[in-house]
Amino acid sequence: MTVKESEPTTRKEYNRPHVKPYQQKEILEHLYHGERLSQQEIAQRYDVTQPTISRWIQYHGLQRRSTAGGASESIERTTESLPR
Repeated sequence: MTVKESEPTTRKEYNRPHVKPYQQKEILEHLYHGERLSQQEIAQRYDVTQPTISRWIQYHGLQRRSTAGGASESIERTTESLPR
């Protein structure tokens, strides 16, 4: 998809009826970061493949989590609570 000069640079496709929920940044952000669902869990919810979800996460510039799940977050919380 190429952007023509006359088209706005912001993505307003969210209001279009043909856009699927998993293609919307706000929904992906909520499921992936808010609910902490894996890409595979989101894919299963919408009956698509994990690479499809991965592409949309990348497309919207959402920060990807590590494949170690929540391990890095608990390590970070543990090290922050250590006395200095």
